[in-house]
Amino acid sequence: MKYYTFAAALIASSATASPDVAFTSIGHFSLKNAAFPAVTSFQGSDPFLLVSSFGALSSGAIYVVPNVADAVKNNTVAQLKPVELKTPSFAWPNSVQVVP
Repeated sequence: MKYYTFAAALIASSATASPDVAFTSIGHFSLKNAAFPAVTSFQGSDPFLLVSSFGALSSGAIYVVPNVADAVKNNTVAQLKPVELKTPSFAWPNSVQVVP
């Protein structure tokens, strides 16, 4: 059993050691307690980012981050500004999505 566990761990670590996709950071923006992001849009609108935010001992919130596609294209991700949706307090918002 120990050999099987060791072999499985070795295979898993070697699989994660060589990524299939190269990653290059183009910047970041800050959002406290960010939890579940979703890139979405309304029909006919530009894409935007919806992000839920919550902590273990605090209520949650939902943020909209507009102009995500333009920020990625123009390398201005660091200038993105999350806008909090003014809604009643959420306990722990998990799934965020556009409702038609």
